[in-house]
Amino acid sequence: MTNDGFYEFYDQLILEEKELLHKKGEDYTDGHDRLSNFKEEGKRLNVSPIQTWAIYAWKHINALEKYVRDGRVASEPVRERVKDLRNYLALGLALIEEEAGEEEKEISSLAEKITGIGNIEPFDWG
Repeated sequence: MTNDGFYEFYDQLILEEKELLHKKGEDYTDGHDRLSNFKEEGKRLNVSPIQTWAIYAWKHINALEKYVRDGRVASEPVRERVKDLRNYLALGLALIEEEAGEEEKEISSLAEKITGIGNIEPFDWG
């Protein structure tokens, strides 16, 4: 495959992945939070959202391992499994970055509280 051919392939793959993400997202989200499925299932199963994500993503890795080992997957074409896995990787990164953003907000809020302590007027003993 030439470089130009690969980039055409890659651009088409991204379009297909995005279409698949929108299509499947309608079935798995609350309509507001694209990551709600991982959060809700995590609560139900008493695991973190990223642990829930890992379980879901792993089934696609297993299917791809089967393809590598046996040269086929039974339930859907290997291209669909690759697109699903690539979308799961993006969803996983979104969970990680969202959590990091929440941690940054918490740290920032705590820092504001701590900094605010320094602005307390000395106690008037008189």
